[in-house]
Amino acid sequence: MTALLDEFHTKGPFGSHMSCANAFESIANIKQQLAQLKEDEATLRRGLAIFKIDLPPSKDIAKVEGVRHFIFSIVFLVCSCCY
Repeated sequence: MTALLDEFHTKGPFGSHMSCANAFESIANIKQQLAQLKEDEATLRRGLAIFKIDLPPSKDIAKVEGVRHFIFSIVFLVCSCCY
């Protein structure tokens, strides 16, 4: 999770130097990685359920999903407005 956050902060679409296509590609990449993390978490949750151990949903994944959605909305508005 830490690697994803670091990558998002360094390669995310946070500047005007990035084209719309690259920004959407970056956001899609983060979305794909989040989906993989959620799948891994679900697999872990199923495995822990065998031992009656409850694993709550990751707050970090939810936080990054929220930020990703917010950034997507901004990029979408900027790109649809200006191009």
